[in-house]
Amino acid sequence: MSKNLFQTPPRKKNIKKKQKYRKYEENENEDYIPIGGYYEDWSYTSNWKEYQIKSLNINLFDTEENIFFSKYNKVDIKYFEGYDEFIDPNLTRESITKGTFAYSKEMTKNTITLGGLLYQVYKSKNQLNPETFVDSVVHQMLSMLGFGCDGFLFRQKPKWSFMYNELEIISEADFGVYRIDSEEPLFTLVEESKKLEASYTEGKYQIVGELFVHGYKSYLSKKDIIDIFGIKIRGFDVSFYRGIFPKEYYNDIDNGFLPKEEKCEIKRLILNNGKHSFDLSKPEERKIIADIIMKIRSIMFYL
Repeated sequence: MSKNLFQTPPRKKNIKKKQKYRKYEENENEDYIPIGGYYEDWSYTSNWKEYQIKSLNINLFDTEENIFFSKYNKVDIKYFEGYDEFIDPNLTRESITKGTFAYSKEMTKNTITLGGLLYQVYKSKNQLNPETFVDSVVHQMLSMLGFGCDGFLFRQKPKWSFMYNELEIISEADFGVYRIDSEEPLFTLVEESKKLEASYTEGKYQIVGELFVHGYKSYLSKKDIIDIFGIKIRGFDVSFYRGIFPKEYYNDIDNGFLPKEEKCEIKRLILNNGKHSFDLSKPEERKIIADIIMKIRSIMFYL
């Protein structure tokens, strides 16, 4: 028996307290079992926690690179011309935190700009919301690594949502990458804007929510398997995700049910040493970031 995901009360304006979903009466259809929760916790992806992931039957797990990329492991990687600028070994953590990168004559203008933005992120790490600077870093990174050409474009704050049982689930991604001739997202980026020194682990649940919402947009294009990548950025740290959704999963969601058998998978990339986030301020890790993004960019030609 499938579960109904949730039922929501009509929206009311000027509600000061959170409002729960209504409870079912005993005589209501047994095929519909409410999972419940607060409206706000479901409607905005930035509020998602482990609860939503379990309720949606999403299998979130860590995996090494060969499983993360699976059938795309042998894809020919096309390196964009900005790759060498992005991984410039002269842009080190020390030069970023001290603001001395601009004195390196070997650097290009693009690398100096990237260094300046990372320096601003470092200076703002104790501020409540360093998001403005992280936005600029992401914009620079996507530009340097070729997502503004060759048939690709990226948009800041893409507005995606879909309705489920009278509830609008709203994407709060910071960037989305698309083909120029399509509204179908190819991958999505999320920034964690909490204080950078704070203990904060829920960002991985938001990126799952973004992959879920953006995957639904791909489902509308009638694909059998929806395959979408995600990047989570928190300060200097970058993590990579990949969501794989069978068409049948969204068929059940579209019909108002939570699938029991048809799980979807969301993978988080880890290296052999168990590392799952990579530091933009360190040249050796920035190269790992660039290599992964270049592989994703090459795969996007096939999606």
